[in-house]
Amino acid sequence: MARKQTVQGLVYYGINLLPKDCLPPIMTLASWMVEIERIHQENTKIDSVIAELSEWWKSSDMLAVVMKGSTVAELYPDPSLRISGDIDLYFPNESDWNSAISIAKEHGCTPEFDSDGDVHYAYKKVIVEHHRTSSELSSRQSLSKLESLEEYQEWRNMKKLAPLPNLLLLNTHILKHAMVAGIGLRQFCDIAMAYKTYFADNQNRELAEEYKSAISSLGLEKWTRLLHSFLVDHLGLSNNDLPFPLNEKLDSAWLMAEVMKDGNFGEQQKNDSMIKKILHKFLFSVGFAPREYFARMFSLVLGRSKLTFGKDI
Repeated sequence: MARKQTVQGLVYYGINLLPKDCLPPIMTLASWMVEIERIHQENTKIDSVIAELSEWWKSSDMLAVVMKGSTVAELYPDPSLRISGDIDLYFPNESDWNSAISIAKEHGCTPEFDSDGDVHYAYKKVIVEHHRTSSELSSRQSLSKLESLEEYQEWRNMKKLAPLPNLLLLNTHILKHAMVAGIGLRQFCDIAMAYKTYFADNQNRELAEEYKSAISSLGLEKWTRLLHSFLVDHLGLSNNDLPFPLNEKLDSAWLMAEVMKDGNFGEQQKNDSMIKKILHKFLFSVGFAPREYFARMFSLVLGRSKLTFGKDI
């Protein structure tokens, strides 16, 4: 189950907090240690690739922003235990975006365009994604709002998102995948750790108010209330660690059932067609984020058409 949800490292961290008389048998612990060593090696490899990429962009004086992954891992007590699937990069400037693709090609990579306009390629067997926006939203109105909130901080010779845009990315990242293919526990753990880092015991009230205002302007109040209900009911996050009070919880048991069924990014349902997945998520999507759902569907259809016909339409 932990592997299905890609939270092996987090479970292992929890096992180490148990009293000695509650620990699993020694052979079980040994198998866990093998798994954790594999995670350490993968994370070390990803960090090494990030360091190389940073030199690519730095030598060309480009603005590259690292999102999710290693930047989110830093919110955990032991960052090395969080599994990082790939490397997500955002290039705010159109010229840097185009140059980054050319530079990747110069280093032997083969960039491929996705239906949402993003690009991905493999470098040293690590998947690298170039994103056109710093969020997971699709509606023009939402993207315009988020663009006005963009702010960065220094991070390993590159940049990372400041707390407010990072929170919005983590929130909408879960929503995006929940509306289509499915989402796993790891992404819920990410935003739970972000909340605990930024808002534990009602700290950072100014950031909390800015976040609440942004959620409202994006039309995501109902979705975020469901998200917060899930974090409290199923991950044990304290109400005092939420950015704003959860005055009325929503039933999140069905969402937990979906998460358990779907696994990491819906990989447990990978044999289902995309149409079947979308129809299955339809009622949830229009009920909790209708504006974003229809914008997302339009974006996907348009993107797939461009990929099919090889031209703008």
